[in-house]
Amino acid sequence: MTSDKPPGVGIFAHDWPDFLTQKNVLGGQAWYYQQIFRLADDQEADPDLGILKAVGAYVKDELSRARRVKKARRQPVV
Repeated sequence: MTSDKPPGVGIFAHDWPDFLTQKNVLGGQAWYYQQIFRLADDQEADPDLGILKAVGAYVKDELSRARRVKKARRQPVV
């Protein structure tokens, strides 16, 4: 398979199908967001945080925020 992408290393090599590359990008995004959230909470960044754990924490954070927003919208304005 030829590609214009630079060569990757290991499981994140450039010859993976696009949907796996997209999941890798989303995993990286979740990892960086979790580091930013940790820094905002006056904690140190965790460079050993795994991609899957970061994605799980990111999804959990997003769902809890969405539930709070939905709950707040149901409350009457005083």
